[in-house]
Amino acid sequence: MDEMNRRFTAILLEAMRNVLRPAGFRAQGRVFHRRVHDVVHLVQLQKSQTSSASLVSATVNLAVWVPILAAHGEHQSVATAPCNARLGSVMPIGRDTWWEVSSDVEAEASGLAIASALQRFGIPWLNAIDSTDALLAQWESGRAPGLTDGQRTRILQRLRVLRGAHAI
Repeated sequence: MDEMNRRFTAILLEAMRNVLRPAGFRAQGRVFHRRVHDVVHLVQLQKSQTSSASLVSATVNLAVWVPILAAHGEHQSVATAPCNARLGSVMPIGRDTWWEVSSDVEAEASGLAIASALQRFGIPWLNAIDSTDALLAQWESGRAPGLTDGQRTRILQRLRVLRGAHAI
């Protein structure tokens, strides 16, 4: 990628870091993570394939990764997390949101908007799912961000079995 694209991305990530670090997150590339009880919260800056040397189009993914559900050798990632949502979907607008950045000024403004949305909506959404118990309660109520009803049912059954086996 071009230097401008890297600079814009770095500005967005720094704004995210300023909000996420005090909440206990650590950065690894474009993914921030923190362990809470028996789950891992993930926040990822995802760039669109339409991004170019002079344009960054990005969204933010939120996810709850459950180690007990992970396949052997599977690493924590938004893609393998059984609970995920886009930041825009947990905001009052309730829909996917992409930020377009083609200047330092736009990068700063978008970074502030993302940081504010994370602080007001993203982190509280993750905080509400701070354990497998919270995730079970959510799934048992029929809510399952990022999953179909069939996926929710299968994972719910598997999690119940695994938790029962670990309790013995």
